[in-house]
Amino acid sequence: MAYELLAHVLLLAAEQANHTAFGGTGYLGGDAPTEEGEADGRARILNVPARVDITVFEPNTYQVVARTWSKPDGSWRVPYLNTELQFTVVATDRLKRANSAIQDWVYPAPMVD
Repeated sequence: MAYELLAHVLLLAAEQANHTAFGGTGYLGGDAPTEEGEADGRARILNVPARVDITVFEPNTYQVVARTWSKPDGSWRVPYLNTELQFTVVATDRLKRANSAIQDWVYPAPMVD
């Protein structure tokens, strides 16, 4: 938990600086399916929802745009991203049970009320 807090504090200034460059009305995230057959976007370790470190990068320079942790159920969200830009998302298991998972060239979905 202390590591999570320290990592969050250290990246807060970078995230605030990036808000202007990458900010917008979209989000990246992973949620549990709400209907049968819907995609399950939660973070998983060995196919079990898990808490992991999520880092969002600008894909050409690998500049850190945002960072968060998934909830214990594997769900996660990074809001306020520009929907016209693509991002790379890296999910890292800090307990070292599995290699990082990477999804690149992802567009944020529009946020809805």
